[in-house]
Amino acid sequence: MHPELSLPSLSSHGDPTAVAGPSSVAAIMSLVLGIAAWTVLPLVGGIMAIRSGHAARREVRDQGLPGAGMARAGLILGYTNVLACVVFGLALAALLAVGFSFLPD
Repeated sequence: MHPELSLPSLSSHGDPTAVAGPSSVAAIMSLVLGIAAWTVLPLVGGIMAIRSGHAARREVRDQGLPGAGMARAGLILGYTNVLACVVFGLALAALLAVGFSFLPD
């Protein structure tokens, strides 16, 4: 067989089924908690997503694991959820204060 007619070998770079190493567990947890914060665990899930997201970024940086994008997404979801909960809480408190001020003595 002629060298110019040979098929290229499939290395992990060209193999579409190749799997990257294990991702950071903290990054996966941060992303899942960030999603949960917007669906079933408002505020608590956001705080937990922030804590695990920062731990994941440290783990990715120190150990070189994949998962930086998941950690960043979890942090964004967590911070925006906590901000939305604080704004909603302040708005609710303001509405209740204004609403009760119109009650007769």
